[in-house]
Amino acid sequence: MKKYTLIFGALIALSIVSCKSVKNIDTPNFKIANNTIVSKFKPHVDPSIDMKVLKEQYKKHPERWQAAYKFLAETNFETLPYGRYDLSPDVYVNYTKGKTKDLKDCKYERHEQWIDLQYMFEGEEYMGSNRNWEKLRVIQPYNEKKDVALYEYDAKPLSLATSKNYFIFFPTEAHIPTVKVGEIKETRKVVVKIKYN
Repeated sequence: MKKYTLIFGALIALSIVSCKSVKNIDTPNFKIANNTIVSKFKPHVDPSIDMKVLKEQYKKHPERWQAAYKFLAETNFETLPYGRYDLSPDVYVNYTKGKTKDLKDCKYERHEQWIDLQYMFEGEEYMGSNRNWEKLRVIQPYNEKKDVALYEYDAKPLSLATSKNYFIFFPTEAHIPTVKVGEIKETRKVVVKIKYN
C-alpha cells in the first residue's frame, strides 16, 4: 500500500510541476493586471507612465502592444544590428547608438501620431515627461511630416533610465530624453514606435 501511495504522490507532484510549466509557456507577451504590466520583457516600466491612457490604447489595439512586447522579449540587442525594424504597419523599432547631452541642449518633444516606448539597453540617461505641455514655451511648432514639436524644458524633475527600466510616452504629454548622468557617455537605445490612433 505504501508503494502505491508513494507512486500516487509522485504523480501528483509531477502534474503540479507540469501545470506550472504550461502556465509559464502561456504567459502573454503583454497584459495589464491590477494596474500592472505583465510581460515576458524583464525590465519594469517607470511609475511615471499614464496607465489610464495605456489601458485605453491597449483596449483599442491589443495586437500592436503584443507585437511590441514580443519583439522586446525575444530580441538579443547585444547582437542586433542598429537600424529600423518594421513589425507591422502600426509598429516599428529604431535601435540606435548615441550619446547623452547636457541638459541645456535637451528639449521636450511631443508626437501626435506615435507613442514612444523607450528602453536603454546599454548606458544610462535622465528622462522625464510633462502632461501640461500646452503651457510650455514652443521652440519648434508641430511638424506633421516628422511628427514632432519641441518645447523648452521647465525644470520638472527627471527619472533615471537604465537597462532595468523603460518609459512609455503618449501624445498626451511632452517628454525629454537623452539628458546626461554625470559625464556625456555613449548609449544603446531601443525606441518602439506604436501608432496612436
